Amino acid sequence: MNTAVLTPPTPPAAPVPRQLRPTKRASLPRATVLEAPGAGSAISDRTKLIVARVNVGWGNTVYLRGEGGCLTWDQGVPMICSGDDRWVWACHADEAPRQFKFLRNDLDWALGENEIMTGTDIMVCSPTFPG
Repeated sequence: MNTAVLTPPTPPAAPVPRQLRPTKRASLPRATVLEAPGAGSAISDRTKLIVARVNVGWGNTVYLRGEGGCLTWDQGVPMICSGDDRWVWACHADEAPRQFKFLRNDLDWALGENEIMTGTDIMVCSPTFPG
């Protein structure tokens, strides 16, 4: 009888970690820089941040719609969840909106008036949603 020797497949090589290039750190206070995920490499001196301090529940997402820059009133842009009650959206200063509003799941508008973008680099808001 002819017997063949079976050998287990060779495991794939471990991925080589990617080398990161040093980046210029933002001149924002440390507590502020921690507001955005990946802040050490994503924020520059020309970055504007919008932070929503709201808990919209597991599985829900906060969106922005607005006027000016890269926002429109027709379709929302999702924010990044960086904590249980913290949602962050960043853009270049030239793309900052003039006014904006928060939505839950791009369907439910936040209560109250539109938010007006001030000259600040970081705008922290506490929107409330119906029911």
